[in-house]
Formats: sequence, structure tokens, C-alpha cells
Amino acid sequence: MPRTSAPRSAQPRRAQPKPSQKELVRDHLRREIVTGALAPGSDLSEGRVAELYGYPAASIRTALQALEHEGLVIVRPRVGTTVHPVTPERTAHALHALRAVVETAVRIAPPRSRPGRPDAPGTGPRVPGAADASGIAAFLDLYTGAVERSENAYLRRFASQLAAHLLQAASALATSGFHHPAATEYARAAERGDTATMLRSLRTHFDHAHRLLDPAPVGAEPG
Repeated sequence: MPRTSAPRSAQPRRAQPKPSQKELVRDHLRREIVTGALAPGSDLSEGRVAELYGYPAASIRTALQALEHEGLVIVRPRVGTTVHPVTPERTAHALHALRAVVETAVRIAPPRSRPGRPDAPGTGPRVPGAADASGIAAFLDLYTGAVERSENAYLRRFASQLAAHLLQAASALATSGFHHPAATEYARAAERGDTATMLRSLRTHFDHAHRLLDPAPVGAEPG
């Protein structure tokens, strides 16, 4: 007679650890950058950050290193740290890279359910420290859902960094209105699991976003 195994008891969820002070400083500075409170080119030296926010030097140093890795600040030894300038070239690169990430996610794990609607910000995964002040937040919500469902940690981390830059660019350039018929087409195709249509509409919508995010440089360094 075959033996049956006893059902496993549900594992209790582990409580999320509280963020460290270094993580709080990083998230606070990231939020200030992506919402435009800290404009491109702003001084973010340790002394300046301590003066503005009262954080300890060790936490500031670690936070700035993390933000440098994310491409939101520029650290120059013996010179100082500044918020990274927003340029059409850099923004176009971030948008192109994000499109490639989303296309990869769609191919490896076609969504089975409709992602966040383009007119409903906040329905999808959030970028840490991001704000919903611009239409690009809804734009990102629509596509980062596919990245999350891919369950690929590398894609999620890379998409989060790219999204942070695009939020900064939209805030710095006062750009909004990322709605486009292709967004609705993408969402409907996702409901059907129609990968080909998802990819086609995704490219159209990203092209639309590129045109909106391609004005004159903001906070760019002199040549």
C-alpha cells in the first residue's frame, strides 16, 4: 500500500527587518533626487548632506556609494559628489535599456493577468524611494509588473535602477502625459497572453516616451 506523506504545515512569514540608518539615508536621498527636490548638479558632498539633513558621516558615505552604483550621483575623489545631470543621451540609454529588460521579461514569463492600468498609478511594484508625481510613474507601473513576474532578480534590480533615472529625468524636465493607445493595447494583449502584440505595443509606447523625454539637457555639465 503506498505511503502518503503528511501535509506540510504552512511556514510562518518572517517579519521584514527594519531598514538600517544607512538604508534610510539612501532611500531618502534617492527620493529627493528622483522627485527633483535635489536638482541635477546639486552638491551632495558629505558635509552638505550632513548640513541639510543631519545624518552621520558613515551613513552618508555608504548611501552615496550606493547611489553612485545606481547612476544617480557622480562621486569625484577630492572634488565632491553631485547629483548626476539629466541629458537626452543618458535618458535615451536608460529608456532603451529598460525596454530591453521588459522585452526579456515578457519573453521568459508572459504575464497571465493584466498589469496595472496606465491611468492607475500605484498598482504595480514601486521603485524604492519613488513618488507618483509624474505620468511616468504610471508608465513604469505598466511594465515593471512583467519584470516582477519574471522572478529574475537581476532583471528586477536593473529595472529598478533604470526606473529611478527615468523618474529623475521626468521630474527635472517637468515631463508628464505618457499615456498612449499602445499602453492599452499592451494591457489587453497581456490579458490574452499575446506575446507578439505585447512586444509590438511595448515598442510603440517606449518610442512615444522617448519623444517626450528628448528636450534640451537639464543640469548638464559644460563641455
